[in-house]
Amino acid sequence: MLHRLHLQTLPRLHLQTLPRLHLQTLHHPTQSPIAATNSESISSYVMKNDVLDAEIFWSLKCINSRYSYNSCEGNNKIFEKMFKDSLIAKQFSCGATKTVYVCCFGLAPYFKANLIKCLNNVEQYTVLFDETLNKATQLKQVDILVRFWHNDQVATCYLTSAFIGHVKADDIMSVFYQCVEKLKLSKILQISMDGPNVNWKFFENLQADLKKEYSHEALSIGSCGLHILHNSFKYGESSTGWNISES
Repeated sequence: MLHRLHLQTLPRLHLQTLPRLHLQTLHHPTQSPIAATNSESISSYVMKNDVLDAEIFWSLKCINSRYSYNSCEGNNKIFEKMFKDSLIAKQFSCGATKTVYVCCFGLAPYFKANLIKCLNNVEQYTVLFDETLNKATQLKQVDILVRFWHNDQVATCYLTSAFIGHVKADDIMSVFYQCVEKLKLSKILQISMDGPNVNWKFFENLQADLKKEYSHEALSIGSCGLHILHNSFKYGESSTGWNISES
């Protein structure tokens, strides 16, 4: 549920509701939910949705190109000058704050729901997590990813993040369960993680839960395969004497 402050901010951003469901218009023709015989009302409704579509596409571009949210400030004036004959450009208003709302409360839930739906249709998956200090919050940020076989290839997708303070095995366990609450734990094939003792204690506790609840255990093949691969590549590169890292 959204915080009251966020809900109060929506009207100021010209977002009566969050654009989650409106993403259907990216693939399907726009249909008005209200029967209207007045052509001006219909045109106004369609135009409003066209503007929101444009703002969604712009937000996706920002994510894909790694633009900062602040870089969106003032783009409405630029687009209006660039496309003087466009009514959409005249109404486009997707500055920093609105882009944040579209990305965090519109696009993120949409893509996460699609990921969960996809994971419900696969047999097994690996859950990956990593903790790192977030300098802005001064808390440890735990990122959760899922790796699975999809469309004849290995797919690795971001699921969610959580923030925790002092890390103990029980803390990691609690955060982990919160983050994967919509996943079927019986499908977990392996847990990929760093190798400190606290993580191994978490893994031991998780194995006990999986065995008790599902008569199933995750594969124990080490901690993070990616770290092993990176270190192998690093030592292999060093042994050549090519000094690639210095070039």
